[in-house]
Amino acid sequence: GRYAVAVICSICASWLIIFWLECYQFEPSNIREHPHDDLPPFPALSMDNMFWALQVSDVHLSIADGFVSAKPFHAFCSETVSVVRPSLVMLTGDITHAKFANDIDSKQREEEWKVYDDILKQTNVVEKVSWLDIRGNHDNFDVPSLTDASNHFRKISPSWKDHKSYSYRY
Repeated sequence: GRYAVAVICSICASWLIIFWLECYQFEPSNIREHPHDDLPPFPALSMDNMFWALQVSDVHLSIADGFVSAKPFHAFCSETVSVVRPSLVMLTGDITHAKFANDIDSKQREEEWKVYDDILKQTNVVEKVSWLDIRGNHDNFDVPSLTDASNHFRKISPSWKDHKSYSYRY
């Protein structure tokens, strides 16, 4: 009884799988050529088409912890960027910590943004690569509007200065 049902179910399942594979078989002849397949950039044996980018996030420059992340961020901007030589660096949020030592209360602190600005200027990184910085939640704490005086991002960010927007076109 049970054995026969199991055998019949296995045969039916196998038949359905075979049927499904036959119906959905990949046919290379169905692939249409893209109209721009012959135009670069495309993978090749040379490095001409390579685009190098670096992404860093959650730097959390913080007056509350004595700016312990400032030194590694400075090294990233001066050493890592110089070694990798990317076309683009993306800093994707939480540039500053904007919290007090109790890690509960928050406030945008101009000192934290000044440290960010100083590192960018000291390392000259913005002159070496395209720099795209995007605000994270910590960079938005207690900023009621884009034009508010507490929005230090708009005064310091290379992305904001150049593009006056939250969008970026490369």
